[in-house]
Parts: sequence; structure tokens; C-alpha cells
Amino acid sequence: MLKYIKMDLYKLFKSKFFYVCMLVFLVLIIFVIVDTKWAEREVLSDKSQISIAEAEETHYADDTFYTSGIGSDGFAIVELGINLKNLVNASYGSNIMVLMLLITIVIFICNDFSCGYIKNTITIPRYKWYTNISKLVTAAVILMVQNLIAIIAYLWAIKYCFRSGVVGSFKGLIPYLAVEMVLYLGITAFFLLICDWTQSKALGISVSVFYACQLIGTMAVFILYKVFDLKTEKAMKMVISVTQGNLMVGMSNTVLKESLVLGIASMFVYMTLANIIVCKRDY
Repeated sequence: MLKYIKMDLYKLFKSKFFYVCMLVFLVLIIFVIVDTKWAEREVLSDKSQISIAEAEETHYADDTFYTSGIGSDGFAIVELGINLKNLVNASYGSNIMVLMLLITIVIFICNDFSCGYIKNTITIPRYKWYTNISKLVTAAVILMVQNLIAIIAYLWAIKYCFRSGVVGSFKGLIPYLAVEMVLYLGITAFFLLICDWTQSKALGISVSVFYACQLIGTMAVFILYKVFDLKTEKAMKMVISVTQGNLMVGMSNTVLKESLVLGIASMFVYMTLANIIVCKRDY
């Protein structure tokens, strides 16, 4: 298995699409910085006469960076404080992290099918399902690269762009990133299932965009609410895409445990189904 993982990571870092996707991700991070800078200028300028307290009263109902589309809310970041924790939190809440992770991993997986490479490699490991484990590890590496890019960009922006930006405390950031990692791997397992089943890059990327825009998550919450008569709050906790977007740095231990259970359960269920497909299919 380790040799298969090394092979996939070698392919990833030798692929041009990986660097293109990370460049696009960097551009999206720059959009977050620019949007936050604009919001900071509006809040701090004498001309606008908008205080942070007024911005909070006008724009926010609760402390969350969750959005139902793709993109951040600069005023939310300014209101809660421009620091590294809130900027990273906003990257996850704005769905740009999950969008670029899913597009990158879908392209990586489906390239093996489209070029026929899978026929040469599926027989290498002892068990066929090793290939799915390897892809999950690859997704974890991609997410770590994204976090590194985002953190470096935000540290630079705090030093050179923001008037009120501070690095701030790192307390709660590591547990938050760890929980998000588990949830993202659960989401990746779902897309492994889609790619193994359909072998379609176009479908995988399309579903990735719908997923990142929270269209699938919103539909799932609606079904749980209408069909199974669950309260909206409880239904949202059962949908992994909504849960990962709603998480905040400094979350309670209860939320931490619930999110971990959801991520691990999703990973187990989707990986099991994907492994069944891989093992039964004749490539």
C-alpha cells in the first residue's frame, strides 16, 4: 500500500493540473483578502461612519462564516476580528477550500480512467481497494497544501495589507483544522464513490460545484426536515457539507465530538461502498 501511495503522490506533484488548481485556489484566497480589506476600509473610514458594532447589528445574526454559495463575507471577518484564525475559518466557511479540493481530486482520480492508466496499476497492490485508500491519502495531502498556501497568504496580508490585522492566538486552530480534515476526508470518500461508479470527470466536477455551493446539502436538509420530520438544527448536524461550513474555531467539545463522529461515519460508509465497486469491477 505504501508504494501505491508514493506512486500516487509522485503523479500528483508531477501533474500540471495540480499546480493550476492550486494557483486558482491562491486567486480565490486573494479575493478573500481583497474583500476583507474593502470591508475593513468601510468600517474604519471616517466617511462611512460605520462602526464595528453597527456592522455587527446590520449584517450578522450569529457568529459563523457559513455561506450558501462560494465566497466570503468580509464584514463578518472584520466584525469578529481580522486575525489568522478568523481568516482561515472564513476560507472553510466560504466553501473555497472544499471546491478546489474536490475539483483537484476528481481530476486526479478520473485521469486514471480516461487515459486507461488504471488498467496498469489496479493489479499492482495486493487488494484493489488499496487504490481508494491511496486516493484518500492524496486528498489529505492536497488539503494540507491548501492550508499552507492560505496561512502563508493570510500572514502576508496581516503584515502588509490590513490596518487592524493581527496574527492573534493559535488556541483552538489546530483542533479546528483536524476536525475539518476528518470532515473533508468524509466528503472526499463520497466523491471517490461517485468517480469509481461513473468514471466521469465532467460529472464529478459538476457535482463538486453543486456540492460546494451547498445545493446538495440544502436539499438533504430539506428532505430530512420534510420527509423524516427532523428539526432544522438537527437535520443540519446530520449533513456533512453543512456541518463543515458551520464549524468555528474554539468550538465546544460537544460540537467537536459530533463533527468527528459524522466525519468518521461518512468516511467509513462511502469508502466501503467505493471499495465494493472497485473490487467487483473488471478494468
